Amino acid sequence: MKVPVLGVVWHGEAKLYDGWLRGLASIHRSDNAEFIKNSDGRVLGILAGLQLGDMKLYFEALLDTQTCKFKAEILEVTKLGSIDVSIQGLSVLGWIIASLVDFVMVFIGGFIRSIVETIMKDMTDQVLDGIDLHPIGSILGCDPVAAAPVAPFH
Repeated sequence: MKVPVLGVVWHGEAKLYDGWLRGLASIHRSDNAEFIKNSDGRVLGILAGLQLGDMKLYFEALLDTQTCKFKAEILEVTKLGSIDVSIQGLSVLGWIIASLVDFVMVFIGGFIRSIVETIMKDMTDQVLDGIDLHPIGSILGCDPVAAAPVAPFH
């Protein structure tokens, strides 16, 4: 791509690879997972620290006692990791541009963090929705009438 800016024609290209996020296979629990309980010992939710490469996340899901399923309430990126930009072949101008890009990335990081949180929270909710907790519903404190699967009448 060639773009003239302030009388200078800029040449460059940008490529985005799925890299270490590929398949999310490397996501793992990086901290203790704990049940959130009320004063009676009833399970209200679960919290855990997660990690994906250099990115660290805080995860909290609350239990819906009517459906006997967890729903992600908080999935927050606590450490985004690094965003690397490489500029080559421009000598001193490259150093100046690289410094400017690093400065701009500080502001874009919040935007990237928000996108990652939204996408991963939605994916987590899909996974949690597929987990049937009815067999342990009485331990979790689910409403047995509402949580029981309904058999269709024929």
